[in-house]
Amino acid sequence: MENLPAQQLSESNVALISRTISCSAFWMITMDRIIRKQGLSVVRMADGEQKFMDSYSKFYPDEPLKDVSWILCQRTYNQLGMTDITARELRARLVEAVKETEYWAPSLSGYYLQDYNIQRWFEHPQIVDNYFANEWSKEKVGQLLERASGVAFVGRQRPKLGIRHIPMQDWRETERAMAEAKNCSEQLILVAGGPGGKYIIPAVAKSSKVVLDVGQTAWRFIQ
Repeated sequence: MENLPAQQLSESNVALISRTISCSAFWMITMDRIIRKQGLSVVRMADGEQKFMDSYSKFYPDEPLKDVSWILCQRTYNQLGMTDITARELRARLVEAVKETEYWAPSLSGYYLQDYNIQRWFEHPQIVDNYFANEWSKEKVGQLLERASGVAFVGRQRPKLGIRHIPMQDWRETERAMAEAKNCSEQLILVAGGPGGKYIIPAVAKSSKVVLDVGQTAWRFIQ
């Protein structure tokens, strides 16, 4: 469970939190879509995307991302598959991801910590608790994997036997990975594609896939 402070919130943040879907409720929605064989997409965002959006004016839009802080630096870009992407391209991909996804999962920390406040940059009608990928128990994750008509993982890590691997090393491989995910037979698609790969999630879901942005919690699903 995310550590939350005892403090007063703004009225606008209370309104947003009041319509945020809980982790358990979202698990039920996800399972329902798997059973019905209907598409679903959810995109998660937190401090990394917030720091980029907040620092956008510091970049040259059409040049590769440069170091602007100890967080926004080449080490981070390499880790998250963003090496040599331009600021304009990354921003466009984030905007598209939020616009097209059925569910958006911003970090709850953004309601009281400015460094996580990605909510100030985007709006979405259906908000999910960002911590669902951490909060779902091993049993709940197992039930989704077992009930789905096949599972595929899009990302760098190699998943356990029984889960199809669709490699995606960085933002330059998104179109190929997206096409492969759309055309594969697996129903449940798990994605850990970094900020530059989030836009493929709603696109793949249009092929009647249940597509979850698991990011750095991928190990809880694929190992």
